[in-house]
Amino acid sequence: MIKAAKINADAAASFSISAKGIDTEITNAVAQLGFQVGALRDNIKQTNGLADATKAGISENRSAIGLENRAWLGITNERIVQFAPGKPVKVDIFLTNSGRTPANAVRTAVNISVNPQIVVFPASLGSFMFTTSVPPQGSRIVYVTSKSDLSGIQVAQFKNKSMFLIVSGTIDYEDFNRVQRATNICMYMSDPSTKEFAFCETGNGMD
Repeated sequence: MIKAAKINADAAASFSISAKGIDTEITNAVAQLGFQVGALRDNIKQTNGLADATKAGISENRSAIGLENRAWLGITNERIVQFAPGKPVKVDIFLTNSGRTPANAVRTAVNISVNPQIVVFPASLGSFMFTTSVPPQGSRIVYVTSKSDLSGIQVAQFKNKSMFLIVSGTIDYEDFNRVQRATNICMYMSDPSTKEFAFCETGNGMD
């Protein structure tokens, strides 16, 4: 019986050791599994980060391509074609598309004003006039006429620079993505003897 008891005791001890070993293996397996899950989560985060970076890069490339190829309408020249007492002032504005695609649905709203100071007078939205599209590297002339006749007094005031002739307004259009764009202009007659124009300090810009 003593032998049998010892055998049973040894078996129990062996079983206990085996059970501890199993517990240790289970604990190690759980820890390993947790490590693998953490590593997998990190990989997923990195993958998502790369995907976001790729999307951002594609978006930036598209924006760059759009800016490079879109239409850009700007003023390249201007001239006074009529400037005499008793008649309205007439100015031709040369509008040029420096972009690589056409400027479509072009509308112009440009006014001629007379003022003792150089002030921007935005054109009323209701005064827009449609014109033809402007092709890449192409030009169009915008014909602008003052609403009132020029007086002899105003001509004298222009000469002594106590009065300024100002041409200002907006030209809007659509680019190849049908995005609405606008070019704002403000110019004044800087030299009445040569009828040359200069750009105002404010009121000019291309969207």
